[in-house]
Amino acid sequence: MRRLRRWVLGGALLVMPLLPGCQPIIINESGSSIGSSSYVFGNSSQVQAGNFQRVWGATLTALQQLQITVETSFYDGVTGKIMGRLPDSGTVNITVTHLREDATKVSLRIEPFGDQMRSQGIQARIAGVLQEGG
Repeated sequence: MRRLRRWVLGGALLVMPLLPGCQPIIINESGSSIGSSSYVFGNSSQVQAGNFQRVWGATLTALQQLQITVETSFYDGVTGKIMGRLPDSGTVNITVTHLREDATKVSLRIEPFGDQMRSQGIQARIAGVLQEGG
């Protein structure tokens, strides 16, 4: 029984690094953004460097720069939601979530099926606005 338990535990430890999941938050040297990021089942998530208010503002600025029309938005200082319309009439749903004083998570999904390239472009534009001081 002990031998079986060791094999199961050893196998699990070998497989765990191959599974998608949470990554540690990494802030780049400039302090702007680029934290852990993921794209799973059409949902893009990235940790951005900055407090909630700063990242919320940068998200709205990035959407404006990308010509994405904000149809609805609301926040309570800890979590915020934005629904936007893309120039080609698709929609994007964004959730901004406070993690700690210097880290905020931005999750987004382009409807209906997700679009990894576009999602990464939006996340990169948010990071760019933060880096520019937005």
